[in-house]
Amino acid sequence: MTKTTSAGEQAKRNTTKSTQKASTWLDSATIYSLPNAPVVFTVSANAGIPWIRDPRSSPSWQSLQRVPGSQGGAVTDITVAEDFYANYTPDPFTTSALKVTARTVGGIYFTVCRLGNLTTLSIPLPTSGPLPCTPWALLPN
Repeated sequence: MTKTTSAGEQAKRNTTKSTQKASTWLDSATIYSLPNAPVVFTVSANAGIPWIRDPRSSPSWQSLQRVPGSQGGAVTDITVAEDFYANYTPDPFTTSALKVTARTVGGIYFTVCRLGNLTTLSIPLPTSGPLPCTPWALLPN
Protein backbone atom coordinates (compact mmCIF):
# COMPACT_ATOMS: atom_id res chain seq x y z
CA MET A 1 0.00 0.00 0.00
CA THR A 2 1.39 3.40 -0.95
CA LYS A 3 0.49 6.45 1.06
CA THR A 4 -0.07 9.61 -0.92
CA THR A 5 0.43 13.08 0.50
CA SER A 6 -1.26 16.26 -0.54
CA ALA A 7 0.71 19.11 -2.11
CA GLY A 8 0.12 21.15 1.07
CA GLU A 9 1.54 18.40 3.30
CA GLN A 10 4.59 18.06 1.04
CA ALA A 11 5.16 21.84 1.01
CA LYS A 12 4.94 21.93 4.81
CA ARG A 13 7.44 19.03 5.07
CA ASN A 14 9.85 20.78 2.67
CA THR A 15 9.58 24.05 4.62
CA THR A 16 10.34 22.24 7.89
CA LYS A 17 13.37 20.51 6.35
CA SER A 18 14.83 23.76 4.98
CA THR A 19 14.23 25.54 8.30
CA GLN A 20 16.04 22.82 10.21
CA LYS A 21 19.06 23.04 7.89
CA ALA A 22 19.34 26.83 8.06
CA SER A 23 22.20 28.24 10.12
CA THR A 24 23.88 31.56 10.74
CA TRP A 25 27.08 31.16 8.81
CA LEU A 26 27.65 34.87 8.17
CA ASP A 27 27.35 37.83 10.53
CA SER A 28 28.80 41.31 10.88
CA ALA A 29 29.25 43.98 13.53
CA THR A 30 29.90 47.68 13.17
CA ILE A 31 32.53 48.98 15.59
CA TYR A 32 32.34 52.64 16.58
CA SER A 33 35.13 52.71 19.20
CA LEU A 34 37.95 52.65 16.61
CA PRO A 35 39.53 55.62 14.86
CA ASN A 36 38.04 56.06 11.37
CA ALA A 37 34.79 54.51 12.66
CA PRO A 38 32.52 52.98 11.69
CA VAL A 39 34.49 49.82 10.84
CA VAL A 40 32.51 46.71 9.83
CA PHE A 41 33.87 43.29 10.82
CA THR A 42 32.37 40.15 9.30
CA VAL A 43 32.58 36.51 10.41
CA SER A 44 31.82 33.43 8.34
CA ALA A 45 31.74 29.68 8.87
CA ASN A 46 32.67 28.77 5.32
CA ALA A 47 32.73 24.95 4.95
CA GLY A 48 32.92 24.66 8.76
CA ILE A 49 36.03 26.85 9.06
CA PRO A 50 35.57 30.07 11.06
CA TRP A 51 36.83 33.25 9.39
CA ILE A 52 36.90 36.92 10.35
CA ARG A 53 37.20 39.83 7.94
CA ASP A 54 39.14 42.84 9.21
CA PRO A 55 38.95 45.55 6.52
CA ARG A 56 42.11 47.12 8.02
CA SER A 57 44.23 44.01 7.17
CA SER A 58 45.48 42.82 3.80
CA PRO A 59 44.42 40.18 3.00
CA SER A 60 41.31 41.01 4.97
CA TRP A 61 40.02 37.46 5.73
CA GLN A 62 41.78 35.70 8.64
CA SER A 63 41.18 32.12 9.80
CA LEU A 64 39.93 31.95 13.38
CA GLN A 65 41.60 28.55 13.62
CA ARG A 66 44.72 30.65 14.38
CA VAL A 67 43.16 31.58 17.73
CA PRO A 68 44.82 29.71 20.63
CA GLY A 69 42.75 26.74 21.79
CA SER A 70 41.20 26.04 18.39
CA GLN A 71 40.56 22.32 18.11
CA GLY A 72 39.50 22.46 14.47
CA GLY A 73 35.86 21.49 15.07
CA ALA A 74 33.49 22.25 12.21
CA VAL A 75 31.62 25.48 12.96
CA THR A 76 27.90 25.41 12.13
CA ASP A 77 26.87 28.84 13.48
CA ILE A 78 28.93 31.97 14.13
CA THR A 79 28.23 35.49 15.36
CA VAL A 80 30.25 38.61 16.21
CA ALA A 81 29.65 41.65 18.42
CA GLU A 82 31.64 44.46 19.96
CA ASP A 83 32.88 43.53 23.45
CA PHE A 84 32.13 46.67 25.44
CA TYR A 85 33.60 45.18 28.61
CA ALA A 86 36.97 44.66 26.90
CA ASN A 87 37.37 41.28 28.60
CA TYR A 88 40.73 40.75 26.95
CA THR A 89 42.90 39.45 29.77
CA PRO A 90 46.29 39.29 28.00
CA ASP A 91 46.21 43.08 27.52
CA PRO A 92 44.41 44.95 30.32
CA PHE A 93 44.87 48.21 28.38
CA THR A 94 42.59 47.06 25.55
CA THR A 95 40.30 49.85 24.37
CA SER A 96 38.25 47.95 21.79
CA ALA A 97 37.56 44.28 21.17
CA LEU A 98 35.27 41.85 19.35
CA LYS A 99 33.55 38.82 20.83
CA VAL A 100 33.13 35.92 18.40
CA THR A 101 30.81 33.09 19.38
CA ALA A 102 30.77 29.81 17.42
CA ARG A 103 28.76 26.59 17.65
CA THR A 104 30.28 23.20 16.92
CA VAL A 105 29.00 19.71 17.68
CA GLY A 106 31.17 19.86 20.82
CA GLY A 107 29.45 22.96 22.21
CA ILE A 108 29.29 26.74 21.96
CA TYR A 109 32.65 28.52 22.22
CA PHE A 110 33.74 32.15 22.34
CA THR A 111 36.87 34.22 21.97
CA VAL A 112 37.56 37.94 22.45
CA CYS A 113 39.89 39.59 19.91
CA ARG A 114 41.74 42.85 20.62
CA LEU A 115 41.34 45.62 18.06
CA GLY A 116 43.19 48.41 19.87
CA ASN A 117 44.80 49.45 23.15
CA LEU A 118 45.91 52.63 24.93
CA THR A 119 49.23 52.71 23.05
CA THR A 120 47.81 51.99 19.58
CA LEU A 121 44.09 52.71 19.24
CA SER A 122 43.68 50.65 16.07
CA ILE A 123 45.62 47.41 15.62
CA PRO A 124 44.71 45.45 12.44
CA LEU A 125 44.53 41.68 12.87
CA PRO A 126 47.85 40.14 11.80
CA THR A 127 47.91 38.16 8.55
CA SER A 128 50.14 35.40 9.97
CA GLY A 129 50.85 33.79 13.32
CA PRO A 130 48.38 33.64 16.20
CA LEU A 131 45.59 36.19 16.33
CA PRO A 132 45.44 38.58 19.35
CA CYS A 133 42.46 36.76 20.83
CA THR A 134 41.75 34.97 24.08
CA PRO A 135 41.85 31.17 23.77
CA TRP A 136 38.61 29.60 22.59
CA ALA A 137 36.55 28.69 25.67
CA LEU A 138 33.20 27.05 26.28
CA LEU A 139 30.45 29.61 26.73
CA PRO A 140 29.45 29.55 30.41
CA ASN A 141 25.90 28.45 31.27
